[in-house]
Parts: sequence; structure tokens; C-alpha cells
Amino acid sequence: MVPIAAAALVVGGPALASLSAERVELPRTSAEELLTSLGEVDVDAWSGTLTTSVDLGIPGIRGLVAAAGDGAGAGLSAAMLLEGDRTVRVWHDGSGPDSRARLAIVAERGEYSVVRDGATTWTYASDTGAVTKSEAAAPAASDASDGGQDGGQDALPVSPDLLAQSVLLTLDQSSDVSVDGTAMVAGRPAYELVVAPRSRETLVDSLRLAVDAETSLPLRAEVYARGADEPVIAVGYRDLDLSAPDPGVFDFTPPPGSQVELVDPMAGGDPTDPADGMAGLLAGADVRQVGAGFDTVLVGRIPAEALALVGGAGAQSGEDGAPDVLASLPRVSGAWGEGRLLRGTLFSVVLTDDGRVALGPVRPQALYAALAS
Repeated sequence: MVPIAAAALVVGGPALASLSAERVELPRTSAEELLTSLGEVDVDAWSGTLTTSVDLGIPGIRGLVAAAGDGAGAGLSAAMLLEGDRTVRVWHDGSGPDSRARLAIVAERGEYSVVRDGATTWTYASDTGAVTKSEAAAPAASDASDGGQDGGQDALPVSPDLLAQSVLLTLDQSSDVSVDGTAMVAGRPAYELVVAPRSRETLVDSLRLAVDAETSLPLRAEVYARGADEPVIAVGYRDLDLSAPDPGVFDFTPPPGSQVELVDPMAGGDPTDPADGMAGLLAGADVRQVGAGFDTVLVGRIPAEALALVGGAGAQSGEDGAPDVLASLPRVSGAWGEGRLLRGTLFSVVLTDDGRVALGPVRPQALYAALAS
């Protein structure tokens, strides 16, 4: 778990109304105490069912991400978690390099599974029979000795814990943090932690975390965009069991006749990461960061091959319509140059005509300023 520096925060901002109808009586706690507890979670084994709901305001984003990566987004893949409502079964046991994890994204036409047993990770898409296998390099001594919940979390492309970590990393002195009562999540009492950026540039209005009262494990995470009454990202446990799963759940044998693709994790392709394709836009580029916290903007250059994949000359629209999305983007220009603007509920992206890219959870004006700087 990523350590949280509570002292760097301004705590006790305006309270937001909780979406949870069911309140429970719990001892009083402070936002500082909850933030500290999030960095000290010690849960090594669990299983449960997650529900995810994502509306980033960009039709076809799944195909766009797939086009920037390996093009697998038209079938069953982890990229399914980037849009719509999904159900995910998860199992986890152990910590450190020998931990084991499994997830199964359930869809009408089948299931996409990720199984990790120590250094070996398998993925399997039941609709196409596609199987990948990767072997992770031995971790450094400091990583191998790191206990707690981090072991195995990289095999889970979405969870309240990962969403909590990614957003809490952006906290700074311009964020208001407060405790807004309690709730019952997956049959467990939890505290409601609210993070509200003060920034006028960010598109993030607030983040709500349901923190388990007993273990401090994040049970649910909801992200609200400016002006939205409902969360644009909601990830939470429907049921949760903190006992060790049956060891057999981590066994995986490729089905007869399936073609196994060997993936080199050092080559920059992580088969378990739904954002890996989007990250590929900046792979190998000199990326610089402008701003901090919820105002962070990343500026880099898109590799020519990635640019061609996501909308270069002759690109054809596939099932998810990635090139169609790019072709429909509005033209924008300024002192920084010309390009196209992709704006969602929580982030904006500018793709310039000369191959640069700027992206962040901010209004377009902040991207223009970063490109011009």
C-alpha cells in the first residue's frame, strides 16, 4: 500500500451528502486517522465480487485504448472495465513475490480471466480462446521483503484499493479531506472518506472512499466529475470474504487447442492492465509533468507507430470505432499549435498535428498552457 502523508493535507473541508442510505454506529475517527490507516492495511487473503460502473463520456474509448495498445479491445479483455457496468470476481492469497491472484470479468459472451501464481501470469479470453503467458523478473530485495497488500494487486486491473491509491497519490495542500459518516458495504461497516480538490482547473469534483472499519481496506470508491450528480466511476465490493481462498482457484491450464502467446513484461506490455494501451501513447517519449496534484498535466510526443494505429492515414473503423472517435474530434488551435481535442468527464487530451500529446484530469485550457510552456 502506498504511504499517505496526512500532514500534507488540509482536513475538514465542506461535507458532501453521502449516497449511502444505511448508516451504522461506529467510534468517531478523523480524516487524518483514516488516511494513515489506508497506508497500513495488512490484509493478505480475500475473495469477493466487485461491481464496476464507468462513464468517461467518450463513446468507443475501449476501442481507442485497444488501438493504442495491441488492438485486443474488440473482444473480451481488461479494457472492458473502461466503460459500462461490469461484474468482476476476485481471489487473492499471500503477499510479496509469491502471492497468488485471480480475477474473472464476467460478460454475456464469456469471461476474461487473469491468473497470477508467483512470477507467472496467465490471461484467457473465452470468446476467442486467446491465452497469454508472462514471467516476471525476480524482484529486488527491497521489493521481495515488502509485505502487506501490494503483492498481487498488479494482477487486479480494477479495485477500490487501486483507485484509492491512484487518487490519493494526487493529494496535496489544495485538497479538502473530511469524514462524512458511515455506511454498510458488502455487509461490512465502513467510514465514508471524502476528498474534494479546491482547484478550479481539475475536472474532478470529489472522491468518496468507503473504508472498512475493521481492516481499513477500501471497500468502495466513487469519483464524481464537475456538475455530475452520479459518480462517473464507481467500483465496490458486493460481497467480500477475508478468509484464504481454495488453492485450486489459482491453478490454470490452457484449454486444448489454444494458442499461447508469450509476453515479455520488460517490453512494456502488461496483459493485466486496461490502461496499458493508453500508456503506450507516451512510451519511449520524453514526458514532462506540468503542475501537481489534481492539476497534473503530462506532455510528451506520440511515437509514429502509435499515431498511425489510433488514426493515421488509412485507418479503418473496427468494432469499437476508434478511428471514428478520432476523426470526429473538434479541431483546436493556439500559440502552442493545432490539433484535436478529446474531452471526457474526468480528463482531457490534446493530440497535436506535429505528434505531441498533453493529457490530464483538467480543463482544456490547462492543456493548452502546458503545451505552450
